[in-house]
Amino acid sequence: MKVCFILVFSLLSCLMMNVKAQNFVPNNIDSIGHKTGMWSEFRIPYQLLDGEVLIKLPEIEKEYYSLKKGEDRKFFPIIECVGNYENGLKTDEWVEYYWNDTICSRINYEEGIPYGYCVKFWINGKLKLDFTIENSDSIPVSHYDENGVFFAKKMILKRDLIQLIYTRL
Repeated sequence: MKVCFILVFSLLSCLMMNVKAQNFVPNNIDSIGHKTGMWSEFRIPYQLLDGEVLIKLPEIEKEYYSLKKGEDRKFFPIIECVGNYENGLKTDEWVEYYWNDTICSRINYEEGIPYGYCVKFWINGKLKLDFTIENSDSIPVSHYDENGVFFAKKMILKRDLIQLIYTRL
């Protein structure tokens, strides 16, 4: 019986380690200090940054604290960003998640600059904005209400749209 329990416990431990390994997103830096490969980063929404933001966690005694999905993030309005770096620059699709794990946005990058099809969602998961950044000065942006119903299409200067992506989008 004792051997059976140890065997079952060992098997469950291996399965749990395998599940964690599949969900693990390593944050790697290459030999010259550039971010490379898959990364998971966190940011606080721009509209909440009206002063100094401090998160005090007295029970944690280490200098850096890694937020746990579904546990700590529910207490802080923090957005998780997951995507790929190449030569220190964002590339391909980056997905941002709200604190409740619904998708906040999907932004495509080429050599660190937003480019291609991009979408932004309301916290309820409904479509908020969609647009395609191309080689033109103005970009048509479709706007949707909180129910995901289209209500306007506006032209926005490309430089202003990219600035919004980095600050408020």
